[in-house]
Amino acid sequence: MIENKALYQAYHKEFKQIFDLPLSKFLDPQNIVHLLCGFDIVGFDKELDTPVEVSMTEYIAKIYGKRGVEIIEKLIGFSAVK
Repeated sequence: MIENKALYQAYHKEFKQIFDLPLSKFLDPQNIVHLLCGFDIVGFDKELDTPVEVSMTEYIAKIYGKRGVEIIEKLIGFSAVK
């Protein structure tokens, strides 16, 4: 829970700038379900209306750029093996 609050604090302003959506819609620090479960990636995908034939990562990269992908990866806890 503390980690999700920290993620919200770290990324809510930049998330709004990039996606023009409030991060609280997908990771609300006042919503216990969001704090326990983390970023609502399914809700975010529905909001983006990602085309079926395209991965969400590809779609975000095309529309919002590399930084958009990086922020989503941080919010879902993804870390690429390097």
